[in-house]
Amino acid sequence: MLEGKEKFIFRDTEKTYIIKIEEPKKGFFSRFRSNQVDSEIIKKQEIEEKPPCEGCRAFITDLVVGDQYVENHISEVYRIDAYSDYVGAGKYPDCKTAFPNAAEGTFDGLAVDKGTRIIIYSKPDFKGKKFLDIVGSAIINNKHWKKDKRYNTYMKKKFVEPYQSMFPKRVRKWSKTNMHSWTTGSIIVICDK
Repeated sequence: MLEGKEKFIFRDTEKTYIIKIEEPKKGFFSRFRSNQVDSEIIKKQEIEEKPPCEGCRAFITDLVVGDQYVENHISEVYRIDAYSDYVGAGKYPDCKTAFPNAAEGTFDGLAVDKGTRIIIYSKPDFKGKKFLDIVGSAIINNKHWKKDKRYNTYMKKKFVEPYQSMFPKRVRKWSKTNMHSWTTGSIIVICDK
């Protein structure tokens, strides 16, 4: 049971309920999402395109994502190499155009900043099956490599800082589907910032 003076605020633009409980010399804030804004609604909304910045970026690579670069195997988070790209907020109707380095091969890893939402569709122009809809922070690596010891260790190891703080083990996951087919789709990136 909540005690103290309760104040409920609904922010329609964020579809977020904020509960503020005021007590003498104390304050408690909590956020409850009311059914994350549906991706069908997002498809129709204008999203201001912004360059990638801390707290608002999606990184995709043809390699597995880790905390250090290993030629032909691992891309370092947010470090552009011949296999990776990253974007800020926006609607990207063609993955091959938005992520030319990663799409030259196949998608095998992605990293998403804390508070950044990424939705990946199987076809261009936000059509087809929804492969992924997550809010970061997260690292998703292709399940295709799950049993390969070269890559499996990167999902379990302690990353060097600042990556360990940004992407602790609990936010590193294997994809549910083979990410190779994600290359031909489309992506929406939404940021709180």
